[in-house]
Amino acid sequence: MFTVLGAIQAAVAVNPTAPAWPATSKVPDALKAIPSRSAVVLIALLTGLPMQSAHFDSTSAPAGLPASNALSFQLAINPTLAALENIANAASLAAFHNYDLELQTGGAWYDNTTTDWAARIADERYIWTSALSGESAINALLGYLAAVPKAKANPVARAKVATLGGTLTGTPKVPTILFSGVADPILSASSQQAIVDKNDANLAAQWAANRKAGIRTRPVNNQLSLWSIPPEKYTKFTATGSPDTTVAAATGTNHCNFTVSQYLAIADLLAYAAENGKNMSGGALYTKLRKAGITYDRGYAAPTMKN
Repeated sequence: MFTVLGAIQAAVAVNPTAPAWPATSKVPDALKAIPSRSAVVLIALLTGLPMQSAHFDSTSAPAGLPASNALSFQLAINPTLAALENIANAASLAAFHNYDLELQTGGAWYDNTTTDWAARIADERYIWTSALSGESAINALLGYLAAVPKAKANPVARAKVATLGGTLTGTPKVPTILFSGVADPILSASSQQAIVDKNDANLAAQWAANRKAGIRTRPVNNQLSLWSIPPEKYTKFTATGSPDTTVAAATGTNHCNFTVSQYLAIADLLAYAAENGKNMSGGALYTKLRKAGITYDRGYAAPTMKN
């Protein structure tokens, strides 16, 4: 996998607009007319990886490019580089994680025999149309995926893997703080959002039950959901216009890529919760979060997890 990613990265460096497919690719020649970068972006979208990475914001272009070239870089090339960086990071852990689960379950546990690939990007295909090289290319790539053999799990392993994670009730009994980077390629923001959604549903059900029973007290929300959000633009370029990946990863990207101020703020919030039996709220909370660059937004919802 890493050899293939390296080959595509090298091809993008040679011809960013229409990078060639790796020499080892077995896709039909007709499909190779589509730039390989589009397949990379498709993989990222199908797996739920964020389209912002440590060094690529999916919106920036080098200074001094003609307008049309700059637009192409923003809409197609920068997203490709973001997808490549995130796929490489995710794959590094995924290989070990998959092997560990196979050892625990006794066989192949992953199964995509019933996966509807097109449904997984029903919205994203329109958001990232340029990076995917248009509707015809998208349909061709999805058609190929639908036709190739699927990965079938060992039924015993498949059943066992579902029991390994325990049961998540989504109802914390003590003050709990969740904090994730929205562009984390390892433990996606969708994981935190799934916990938030369970908690919200349970609180709504409990509040409805309270009203029905004549109880006018809302249930206590013990959960505080916080986010580290990347800047709108952060991709850096060298004097020659090449992307500079030697700079530090942007906040909100990579796994647990938090600043010292953010770690200290979370520690303070946990200490407050332990001492007072509830999470900090109001002006004191907002001030602390603002100074640390942490976002608390009740209206924000991360993308739904792709199972």
